[in-house]
Amino acid sequence: MVTIRQEHRARVVGALGPALIVLVAAAVARRPGALPLILAGTLLVLDVVLVRWSVRTDPSGATLVRSISLVSAAWVAVAVLPLHDIGRQSTRSALSTLTLQTATELVVYALAGLLAVHLLRTTVPLVPIGLPLTVLPVWVVASAAWGATPAYALARGLEYLALAVLAMATAGIVAGAPAHLEELVSQLLRRLVLVTLVLVAAGVALGPVFVVVTASNRDRFTWIGAHPTESGFLLGAALLVLLATSAERLRLPPAGRVAAIVVLLVAMQQNQTRTTLAGIVVGVVVLLAMRTRRDPDRGLRLGAVTLGSATAGLLLAGGAVSTYVLRDEGTERITTLNGRTDLWGVGFDALDGPMAWLHGLGYGATRYVFIDQFAFAGDAHNSLLGTLVGLGVIGAVLLLAAVVRAGVGLWGREVATTDGGTALLVLLAYAVVAGATSDDLAQPHLGLAVLVLASAVVAGRRHATAGQDAPSHQPTVPAPR
Repeated sequence: MVTIRQEHRARVVGALGPALIVLVAAAVARRPGALPLILAGTLLVLDVVLVRWSVRTDPSGATLVRSISLVSAAWVAVAVLPLHDIGRQSTRSALSTLTLQTATELVVYALAGLLAVHLLRTTVPLVPIGLPLTVLPVWVVASAAWGATPAYALARGLEYLALAVLAMATAGIVAGAPAHLEELVSQLLRRLVLVTLVLVAAGVALGPVFVVVTASNRDRFTWIGAHPTESGFLLGAALLVLLATSAERLRLPPAGRVAAIVVLLVAMQQNQTRTTLAGIVVGVVVLLAMRTRRDPDRGLRLGAVTLGSATAGLLLAGGAVSTYVLRDEGTERITTLNGRTDLWGVGFDALDGPMAWLHGLGYGATRYVFIDQFAFAGDAHNSLLGTLVGLGVIGAVLLLAAVVRAGVGLWGREVATTDGGTALLVLLAYAVVAGATSDDLAQPHLGLAVLVLASAVVAGRRHATAGQDAPSHQPTVPAPR
């Protein structure tokens, strides 16, 4: 149960902080003027709307069920939509031009944020999601004060803020009871799998419509509006969900779950995203570790079966696996992560002074820093490097702290004993691997959505555990006479 003291602390956390961060950051970057004041004022208004207007009432059961359904749908939307880009523009023009894709994404994130604000005002308590993910969105917005692409930084910053507010509402739902966590995550994972299967069907029926790829990627499977690497990330995530979640929780017949796994495996084989394969391997290892922790005997049996199956697969189809991994490009491309390791030197050279290292070049800088030397590098192709270049050491530390906090929290017993917590930890491990070769954790994307959702679940369960040990100070209701 949420206490009055916890409610008060949650309100105080947001008071004036975001606006002060923007003003201090602008002063440190020596970029005074109207823009920092506008950004600070915008954040202050959002802060007042979110924190000061929280007038929660006691929800009915039907209201809470509807809230869980809407929140799970919102998470799927904000995770899947950024993977697609219909009518793709050049990297540079995308920084300043409002395309249909960009406008649609902003509208979807805005609706998700407004839904969260409504729930925080009427249905669920405001639960803090931790310092790293509270400050990081504000830091993205603040970078508009010194970056070369303020409009892009502001737009992305607002998406970060929408994710943070949605996370606070999610944490409030999860804080109610463990059953809320299981229902929310089950609905979310089920919808993620169904959306992925629908997109696979669209790819088979229509082919790669509205997809701009290089000659080497032309034969890789994908679907409408999705680069093969992006569709590969979603395929891997859906496959791990099916492996980590029972058919009952996904509301699928056992035969349907097996059929879905086969479909995704075939699609992955045709997609040929190597990072997806690496992420799945890591995800399966984490899944086995969680299963062993909860039931040592069963976990060890599963581990032995998995190892035996993997060994047999390599012996029987080693040539196919080698072709999948190498793509006829040789081992040198693998050791340099397909040329991505060279980007680190370019990124370090771009940070040409102590202040640049501290606060970065501004969010969006990765869209133009690398492309002059590497035509494929429309971004940093590494989440940590992308955050470092755009948001400096401060941003990189916030991102790393958020990942560690979420991972440790999901491993904790208050979350790890739930099926939903296990699935989220597997997806988080997968997202970290994906972030090693992409900006998946450095921009609103599938990986960042998983990270923020995981942080929300951890915050909600910790809040509930703390509330059980504290007096609630709820008014007593006299017995009827």
